[in-house]
Amino acid sequence: MAEAKPKEQSGMEALAIGSAYAFFGAILSKIFTYLYRLVVAGAGPEAYGIISLGISVVIILVTVGLLGLGEGITRFIPEYKQTNRQSEIKGTITFSFKVGLIVGAIFTLLLFFGAEQLAIGLFHEPGLVSVFQILSGAIIPFMLLTLIVYVFTAFENVKLIVYSKHLTENITRLALTYLLLYLGQGIIGAALAYTLASIATFILAFYWLETKVFPLIRTKIVSKVQRSEILNFSLPLLLSGMMWTTLVWADTIILGIVRNAHDVGIYNAAAPTAMILVAVPQIVLAIFTPLVTRLHTQGKMQELEEIYKRSMKWILIMALPIATLFFAFSRSVVYQLFGPQYLSASLSLSILSVGYLIYNAFIGSESLIRLSKRTDIILGIAAITMISNIILSFFLSQRYGSIGSAVATAFALALYVILNTIVAYKFTKIHPLEFNQLRPIGATLLAAGFIFSATKLIPILPLNIPLLVFAYFAAYFIFTVAFKALDAEDIKIIKSVSKRAIARLPFGERFQNF
Repeated sequence: MAEAKPKEQSGMEALAIGSAYAFFGAILSKIFTYLYRLVVAGAGPEAYGIISLGISVVIILVTVGLLGLGEGITRFIPEYKQTNRQSEIKGTITFSFKVGLIVGAIFTLLLFFGAEQLAIGLFHEPGLVSVFQILSGAIIPFMLLTLIVYVFTAFENVKLIVYSKHLTENITRLALTYLLLYLGQGIIGAALAYTLASIATFILAFYWLETKVFPLIRTKIVSKVQRSEILNFSLPLLLSGMMWTTLVWADTIILGIVRNAHDVGIYNAAAPTAMILVAVPQIVLAIFTPLVTRLHTQGKMQELEEIYKRSMKWILIMALPIATLFFAFSRSVVYQLFGPQYLSASLSLSILSVGYLIYNAFIGSESLIRLSKRTDIILGIAAITMISNIILSFFLSQRYGSIGSAVATAFALALYVILNTIVAYKFTKIHPLEFNQLRPIGATLLAAGFIFSATKLIPILPLNIPLLVFAYFAAYFIFTVAFKALDAEDIKIIKSVSKRAIARLPFGERFQNF
């Protein structure tokens, strides 16, 4: 008897299963990242600000050095996979690695030997000199690790993204930082831990790339590089990548230039907290981007539109309760996570949470523009956003400190996604807005009102915080179900994904039978 063929996985199930893996990975990643920041922040706002400035400079250099090649990887490798063009896949990866090595080496030397001029001349912080020199060693492994993660994304291997970027890097960094701070190494130890974690994670990720995804060394496939096609697509997206880096890190750098390391430390209690919301679209978009590229190549535009709208609804459902919590209870959030010396960051957290919520609601539109290969338009939108953010940050940070930085960043986040949505609709006639999106909004408002009323009866004490947070999310879940924010197709996909996810866990079959 012929063996039964496995049931073909639909686009929505592929998206949901990948999102499920990424969801748990992103949550663990944020937990370890937060623990890392809390450990460093315990040294005080000034020391925390110095490390934040050092990491900001490294990340900006890495983003520039990548030349947008990561976006080229996720754009072309899925297309090459569809037509079984193995030589082009290998050529795309090796070409990106070579560029990363060359540019990374240049930036490493520039930061190491220019550390004193940058630290004292620009930031007026002598303590940054050694930090810059140590962190310069992280540039090359960080760049190559980032490219490998893009390759994992292109192959829709979310598990390896979780294992490498989310878990290995964060756990290693946290453990080394705690150890070196415990040994009395201070901010030098924190910088060294960051560099060593990047090196270790790159080595492990490359091993997984070679053995589990696409072998580069152990294969006899001859590389074939479409240099002009890759560069013509990728280079304009460098500014798009710079836009995101500017949104996330330029506020920290500008605040360090116009104010001081103490203010940077205060602001970096709010900014990373609000950035938890970025994990929400990352969860879905990690598998959404290559999936819609494949559907576009196959001409399945109706399924593409369905996946786009459903994906944006899932992002909104996940982001709304977190953003509302940060906005309405920012003072309690900052106090519980960072302590009383960082309380002045609470208003910045409220402002940033609004900006990131708007960003979440419309972020998928950029992927639709990329399908048309009109990277020049993405370039223009990114340029407008980046320039607006830098100008506003300089003006507002100088006058209002961390609050001004938060306003500039929130405005830029909203501007970027709204412009992308307008352009994407012009090209595709697809938009993310649906009437049923009002249902999770109503559920969130009711849940927040419920908890706000509860705080009038229950004092906000450390022992009560977990209970209140649990009650808030439980209320949100109940109201979401009551308002039918999830339709029959959503529930069907969730059930299917749950069965698949449980089956892949150790002893998963026993749980299913039980």
